[in-house]
Amino acid sequence: MEAESRRVSRAVCFTVLLLQIVVLTACAASREKLGSGYTLVTRRVESASTFERYAYRDFLHYRHRHLGEVGFFSLSPTGRFALYEQDGALMLFDTSEGEPSDVTDGEFSVPKFVRWDEAGGVATIEYFDSHDPTKVTLQ
Repeated sequence: MEAESRRVSRAVCFTVLLLQIVVLTACAASREKLGSGYTLVTRRVESASTFERYAYRDFLHYRHRHLGEVGFFSLSPTGRFALYEQDGALMLFDTSEGEPSDVTDGEFSVPKFVRWDEAGGVATIEYFDSHDPTKVTLQ
């Protein structure tokens, strides 16, 4: 009877351990500190695609604030501003304002890079395709 009890106890412990591994694996995330209080968190999520079971999504955070899922992003040299693509829109986050604002110029294209001129109060966004550069006013 005692041997049977130990065997059941081991089986329960093993099952609990396997469940913990499965849960931790399913919630897999990596964090990359970007500086100036920004962190990029990459999470593995279930994919709706029949090609891949999992997809990896990037989420931008400023300190304890979740800014959302992002594609392209760029941080200003001082860290005061973050420009990022979210759901087909370009968003500008100003740490002194605390709220992101939509700075999409009407026709979305994938940004290639951002030229920051914080002293001049402007960020110039260059794109991959034939979209003209966009100038965003920094307040």
